[in-house]
Amino acid sequence: MKKTIISVIFLMMTLVLTACLEQYNLEKLGLATVIGYDLDKEEVRATAVLNQFQPEEKNAFQVVSSPGNTSKTSRQSSNLETSNKIVGGQLRVVVLGESLAEEGVLSITDTLSRDASIGTMLYLCVSKGNAKEILETKPPVSDMGTYLYNLLKQNIEGELLVSATLHEFLQAYYDPGKDPILPLVTMEDKSVKADGLVVFNNDKVVGFLKGDEGFYIKLIRERFKAGSTEISIPSESVKKFIKNKPKKENIFVVVDDIKSNSKITLVEASTPKYKITIHIDSVIKEVSEEVILEDPESLKTLEELIEKEMEKKVNNIMKKLQEMNSDPLGFGMVYDSSIRNKKLTHEEWKDMFPHAEFDVEINVDIVKTGIVE
Repeated sequence: MKKTIISVIFLMMTLVLTACLEQYNLEKLGLATVIGYDLDKEEVRATAVLNQFQPEEKNAFQVVSSPGNTSKTSRQSSNLETSNKIVGGQLRVVVLGESLAEEGVLSITDTLSRDASIGTMLYLCVSKGNAKEILETKPPVSDMGTYLYNLLKQNIEGELLVSATLHEFLQAYYDPGKDPILPLVTMEDKSVKADGLVVFNNDKVVGFLKGDEGFYIKLIRERFKAGSTEISIPSESVKKFIKNKPKKENIFVVVDDIKSNSKITLVEASTPKYKITIHIDSVIKEVSEEVILEDPESLKTLEELIEKEMEKKVNNIMKKLQEMNSDPLGFGMVYDSSIRNKKLTHEEWKDMFPHAEFDVEINVDIVKTGIVE
């Protein structure tokens, strides 16, 4: 019994001493929650938001920024601006400045992937303008690192953005039949928001997609579990189902609770030519005009018009991606897996993709209307 009591006391003392040691160490550290990288003349400027553990002060954050010849040296230079050692164990987001991203970001992403203290599941995004300006903005809650992480996380989980981790970026970069794509963050009236997608060719930014175009990127390459979008339809095409005279040339239909699956098939290798087949189950949540939705004919007409509009959108996005010569949807991967005894190279796919042809077929089933008549 005496030995047991002594053992318990020894264990408690060890835990107390360990806790004190950890507290002491944490107070000496600056935990980077977000780092931004910009081009600064011929150097790389790293800007970090540091979470500093100060017992007497809540939410103690510091922004430090320094240039260097590489991302590593710029981060090391930032240590000279703070009394606490900068560590990346809590790094959640990396923001790539627009000008840097246009020149190429592989040196940044490669360095991040080699840092054992940084996980590959951290989010990447591109800023419109300088990343430094984004990181120096005071968010409505907490620090900018936590704010950006929650902003990206909830929009990805809410199916408004495609997922964009360091791991996914590198996976797309190193596959000869696919290009990376990342969220765009912008600042307007000192408010930071997600604002579309950034398209890459290899590791360089070559263009942008608007928010509604991002919906179709996800529709083609992933499955929706509970997606939502707004479709514009000519009022004339549903005129006989509208109770009153339409106020505008187009009516707007909110298609909600979207459940989808897609399939990309290589139909012809020489061109190459693809068949994109997408099936959607959805709910009509809202219509800008009073449409007689209880009429089966009106629902059938709406389904056909929504299909037509979606197919048009997908075709326009494919043309846009071909003009950028960027394939974030992985058509090259489908080609590579379909052709036996031949390994596709990145150069070969970049020559082929702008000339590819696409046949888009979208089938929409309106399973119910969520509108109270």
